[in-house]
Amino acid sequence: MAEMNHLSDTEVLRRVEETVWRSDRAFFQQHPRRRFRIRPAWDAEVEDFIRHSGEPRLTLRAGDCWWIVVHQVRPGARSRLLFAASHTLPFEASEKDARRIWSLLCAPGWAATLRELDQRLTAGMS
Repeated sequence: MAEMNHLSDTEVLRRVEETVWRSDRAFFQQHPRRRFRIRPAWDAEVEDFIRHSGEPRLTLRAGDCWWIVVHQVRPGARSRLLFAASHTLPFEASEKDARRIWSLLCAPGWAATLRELDQRLTAGMS
C-alpha cells in the first residue's frame, strides 16, 4: 500500500469509485435480496479509510488482513466499515453473518443516521 502514499485524496477516491463502488454495486445487483456483504478490502479503500480516520496509520496483527462489511441501506446507498480479522475469514459470508458483524462494528449513532437516511429517501419517493 506504500504506493498509495503519493496519491492525492482525489486520486484515491477515483480509484475507490472505479473499483470498490463498482464491485459492491454489481454484488447487490446480482444478489437483490442481500443487504449485507463481507469481502476483502481493496488497497485504495484501506488508504481512503486511513486518510479519513484521524489515525496516522492503522496496523494489522500477524495473520490478519483488512476486511470490509458493506451495508446496502437501499439500492444506490451503501455504507462500509473496515475491520481487521484473520485472513481465513470466510470470503462468502452469509447474509446473517455479515449482518451480525455489521451490528458488532457499527456505532449506534451511525446506525441511527443510516436509518434516518433510509426514511428520508423513502418519504421523498412517496
